[in-house]
Amino acid sequence: MGVQKVIELFYLGMRVRKCREDHEYTIEYLAELLDISPVFLRSIEYGKRGMSIDTLAKLAAALQVSTDYILFGS
Repeated sequence: MGVQKVIELFYLGMRVRKCREDHEYTIEYLAELLDISPVFLRSIEYGKRGMSIDTLAKLAAALQVSTDYILFGS
């Protein structure tokens, strides 16, 4: 994995975590909403894993933000 990809996943994860915390959702609660494991959600937040388009869309809806915000911060 290239350095640029790692940096992008890191910042994506930071945005996901901030939005989750802003909504006062636990990792377990949000993971249940998304139908993914808490371990997988945690790995997204830590910038270790990417996600499918389906998970991205569910995440954006659950956090009430755009997919562009999650991916790019805008």
